[in-house]
Amino acid sequence: MENLGRHLEEEAGPEARRVVMEGIERLPKSAGSKEVALWVKGAVGRLDALLDEETRGRVMGLCGLDCAAVNDRAVAAAVGRRGKYGSPEEYLEAEERKPRRGTRFRRDGDVYYQWYTPRLWGRPMRCYCSLLRGQPEGVEASLTYCKCSVAFVRTVWERVLEEPVDIRVLESAVSGSDECMFEIRRRG
Repeated sequence: MENLGRHLEEEAGPEARRVVMEGIERLPKSAGSKEVALWVKGAVGRLDALLDEETRGRVMGLCGLDCAAVNDRAVAAAVGRRGKYGSPEEYLEAEERKPRRGTRFRRDGDVYYQWYTPRLWGRPMRCYCSLLRGQPEGVEASLTYCKCSVAFVRTVWERVLEEPVDIRVLESAVSGSDECMFEIRRRG
């Protein structure tokens, strides 16, 4: 959450940080996952009300890059799986044929779709992100939050394919869907 505040200030100034981060000082370090998720939901709601879509995307994208750096083991694991195949195409075929638990993958020409179903992961949750993992059932967060995941997913796919990609979030488990769906487009 500290990174969210920092990126807000970098991209939109100290007043935006103050408004969006309101109440963070009252969230105890020992806060449970439900309390954290509800505060984050509120912060993203304030972000939506205050900033234009492009700025919101930059702020959350920077958070996603931070997350990818902190969770480099997950990124490296995807790169490691790719390394077991002779080419990116062989890897993509394998992902489509035998996806990992809690995921699905489909190719449609140069456009790929990947689904993540957090409820089917090792321990069921609303979101893979630790900040929204405890979001209560029936509570929906803004899709703006998932711009963070867009940057994370882009990092994974660019490292796996060794080329630039464009990512869009089409559905989100924290915004009313049962799963998260990403569109992946190769630029090359």
